[in-house]
Amino acid sequence: YAITTFTNSNDGDVSGNHNTDGNFDGWFIQVGPKGKLLSQHCYGGSGFDGFFAMVPSDFGSFILLGSSESNDGDVSGNHGNGDAWAIKVNALGKIVWQTTVGGSGFESVGANEITTANDGNVVINGGSNSVDGDINAQNDTIVSFNTKLNSKTGAIIWSKSYAEPSLRAGYGIFATRDGGTVETGAVGPSFDGSTFDVLISKFDKNGNEEWYKRLGGSDFDGAVNGYELPNGDLNILCQSNSVDGDVKGVHPGNTDEWIIKLGPCGEKDQDELPVAVSQTNVISISKDNAVSLSSYPNPFSNSTNISFSIPQSQKVFIQVFDGTGRLIKTIADAEMEAGAHQLTWDATDVAKGIYYLKFNAGNRSEERRVGKECRSRWS
Repeated sequence: YAITTFTNSNDGDVSGNHNTDGNFDGWFIQVGPKGKLLSQHCYGGSGFDGFFAMVPSDFGSFILLGSSESNDGDVSGNHGNGDAWAIKVNALGKIVWQTTVGGSGFESVGANEITTANDGNVVINGGSNSVDGDINAQNDTIVSFNTKLNSKTGAIIWSKSYAEPSLRAGYGIFATRDGGTVETGAVGPSFDGSTFDVLISKFDKNGNEEWYKRLGGSDFDGAVNGYELPNGDLNILCQSNSVDGDVKGVHPGNTDEWIIKLGPCGEKDQDELPVAVSQTNVISISKDNAVSLSSYPNPFSNSTNISFSIPQSQKVFIQVFDGTGRLIKTIADAEMEAGAHQLTWDATDVAKGIYYLKFNAGNRSEERRVGKECRSRWS
């Protein structure tokens, strides 16, 4: 058995610790079937170093994931503060490579935040407040990040961050058979976590977000990890303190384990999918004459119907952007009569993924997030 953790000891079963001031090293041990200690190794430098997760690799080797505040000893390339730290060790415990991932802020990783993709390379996941380095977040709050590493050399293949207007943190990641990954975590408005929602996000093999799901109630909800079923559906393991919203069958007063089953494109069970409704139900004008905008289906395969209503004749401007802010298509740029309207976006030639509808009419504007289905179900 292989076990990874951290230690500030340098006696008993532990030897080789790099610290003399009580700080921690990453500790990797292997034990036999009956618990006999077969080998142990300390890895790190003069700062805090620790491991939280690992995956097996080729020829009896392991890739270990943790955090490091060192820039000496076994650690090099630290970007400042605490970086995510991945190292590969062979069957004898010798370091094959080590890689630090981060920026000038702080990066955090946990027990479920490394997975082996179907090409044999590894993807790590975590949270960060860095706006530079490998993270390069586009805002000044907490973001989640994914980084793909070459399992042979440790070189970064790609590294991307994913932001929300509020806080977004990854807690886990698992691989899917199409070469992509699914991130599980939480998103919420404040650091206390009291109103966090479950975050589930699917990425393709290049780290591009294909779809995104936010579920929960009025209390804390977070997704810890998950796995892909043989038919392509996804089981997501969560924790919840909520007794409302998307959370059913709870035991009030306690933190419940909560399992969510989604389809390959993030859809919930069939009885919870959107149902067809009439145009009069979809489109409405509020008392303050606000514009109403919707799209159906969402997610969609090749096209989606964009429905909206305007209180008076005016120019309507609808555009589609991708996640980088690149203009994909202008759906409408014309004067329109007051009342209900419906336009179709034919996205046959558009790549699968997440897009943003931006609507402007007079002094009113709205934005909707839509997704072209990530992939078909497995047969």
